[in-house]
Amino acid sequence: MTKEKLAAQLNGLEYPIRIPGALIVAAQSSGLVILCGASDDLMEFYGVRREEIGCYNGGTAFVDTDGVLPDHDAVRVPAIEERGIREAYVRPAQAAGAGAQ
Repeated sequence: MTKEKLAAQLNGLEYPIRIPGALIVAAQSSGLVILCGASDDLMEFYGVRREEIGCYNGGTAFVDTDGVLPDHDAVRVPAIEERGIREAYVRPAQAAGAGAQ
């Protein structure tokens, strides 16, 4: 399924949104992600990635090909840095450099 076909099938769904299971499976098998608001303080990702991100009073989720990056403030906590989560912010550029050599 193309992103355009998926978008056309999602168009018109209203809050509170319930993504039909068949569309989630189609997104997953096509390498796509559906992002929607689940409440006034929650973003949900369906498809290739399944995530829930808190966004009380607004928010931003940073995503790369490996998924959602950890919250920037959480990365500054020394105990978390020791576990290597900080590495998510220095992931190599896979798409740009991998095939160029």
